[in-house]
Amino acid sequence: MIAVDLFSIRDSLTYCDKKLLEKINMKPGGLLDCTHNELPNVKTDKEANGGACANSVKTMAMLTQIFKRGDWCAMYTAVSNDFSGRLYEDSLNRYGILPVLVKKINATAKILCLITKKPDNRAFIVCTPPKESFLKTDEISKNIFNQTRCVFLDGYCIGRSPEFLPFLTKLVKHKNNDVVFNCGHYTIVKKHRDLILDQIKQGNIDYLFMNHEEARELMPGISDLNACKELSNYCKRVIITHDKYGYYIGNGGKSRHYSLIPLDDVEDPTGAGDSFEGAFLWGHFQGLNDEKAGKFAHSIALEFLQVIGTDITEEQKEYIRINWEKSLPRGRSCR
Repeated sequence: MIAVDLFSIRDSLTYCDKKLLEKINMKPGGLLDCTHNELPNVKTDKEANGGACANSVKTMAMLTQIFKRGDWCAMYTAVSNDFSGRLYEDSLNRYGILPVLVKKINATAKILCLITKKPDNRAFIVCTPPKESFLKTDEISKNIFNQTRCVFLDGYCIGRSPEFLPFLTKLVKHKNNDVVFNCGHYTIVKKHRDLILDQIKQGNIDYLFMNHEEARELMPGISDLNACKELSNYCKRVIITHDKYGYYIGNGGKSRHYSLIPLDDVEDPTGAGDSFEGAFLWGHFQGLNDEKAGKFAHSIALEFLQVIGTDITEEQKEYIRINWEKSLPRGRSCR
């Protein structure tokens, strides 16, 4: 498994009240580009590596460590040759993720995640690095995909560089790999809807993940259930999550809704959807059917909802192992 991103991301996570969001004119769940100098001066509660596909791959690598089975994972991105870049690389190594890094100036982006107590009020402020620091298409080695099963991409890439998605999907499919695509954010889907749909209908996206807001932008006017059903004619799996209302899984032109018991005490929703994606795919590749892979993914996402950021505790990892070890099929050993 390998995730490809235009630039590396370090999340600065902090709790805030609605007054701060109103001061910077940030809507709940919004996405705002700004420079470092424009970032609000707030105390950071925690820092961690971020990014949609990076969080998903990190979850897969974590599960491989917990259960001692699964595939190796790698991260291919541009990273700064500074303190932030070193923190990013150290974090990858700690999770057993192979760092495949292109060193550049100012290539590590800082994202300030402002978190309110209610998940639907979460907001992001994105600090974008200079475009010359992006990972460019001619810097991507074609040989990197020779021994991979699938490649993770997300909408944040095309939000900065629209040509990145068709270039990568063509290259990856030529190497007989699967493409996993996380839509990233509803504003990105709204802006690049035609591009994303074109890649889906060409059969260039095998596993499609999005939330309710993104599905509404991609397939306006129809329900999540029907959107999942229609899109699954082009993809191996389509998964649409809808917070406490559950999730939908589409497979072969059919779709099904799965309900869930919501978690009352949510600490931080950052990365929970990404962890669901990574856990679903990990379970899927270990041989779980869609229903069991969904239940497994939901249980993993619940653990991430109980901590700030995307690093769960060793106690939580042990809880996952004890509760799922005997329920998992006899998957492949770690390789």
